[in-house]
Amino acid sequence: MKLNGKQYDKFILNGKTYEKFYLNNKIYQSLDPGLILDLPLSSNLLDLSPHLNHATMVGTETHSLGGLQTSTGNYAYIPNKTSLDFGTGSLRFGCTVKFNSVSGTKGIIGKTVAAYAVGRYGFFFEAGTLYGYTQITAGNVINTTNASTYNDGNFHTIEVICNRTTGKQTLTIDGILINTTSFTQSSDNITRNARFWIGGYGNSAGTGLLAGTEFKGIIKDVFVNKF
Repeated sequence: MKLNGKQYDKFILNGKTYEKFYLNNKIYQSLDPGLILDLPLSSNLLDLSPHLNHATMVGTETHSLGGLQTSTGNYAYIPNKTSLDFGTGSLRFGCTVKFNSVSGTKGIIGKTVAAYAVGRYGFFFEAGTLYGYTQITAGNVINTTNASTYNDGNFHTIEVICNRTTGKQTLTIDGILINTTSFTQSSDNITRNARFWIGGYGNSAGTGLLAGTEFKGIIKDVFVNKF
């Protein structure tokens, strides 16, 4: 099939169907069945995972330093997709980010909802504190660190792993474990009807952006992986 002028092919490996597509004379494909989102954001908003969870831009789409530049009125989102839900397993998500500011309350990435809502997850910062969080049936599971430490003009890779088998959630930045949070294990099927935001934070309904939460900086290499 074709999407935005690019040719996509399907292929089957070990009984699972994957997508392969051709972009700028390069072949991209994912052999990881758990990879549900792979957004480089270097020059477009295309998802390289088998699920094709492509993003939509609001405002002006500007790519800089290999990523998507977001600011007031300029952010992206992925429409609600069940593939981006927790489901019954564990979740690993993250991105590489360059902060231009850590003031106020700003969303970075995630299926974020400004309400107590099972199934939300993502990164945001508020009053100088960076939060990586999930909300499963046991409630919010939160990891925090000082956001100002990373407001240094450099790119930093942030990652959360929520392991529902071990009941542990970790926050890692630039490959260094920052902290670990314990929670009550569960295998419930967790879903959330909400958009996945890039450069902002969702409102209480999950269908629009919470006013004033646009992230000021550059975001790239966004990923979500189920395991």
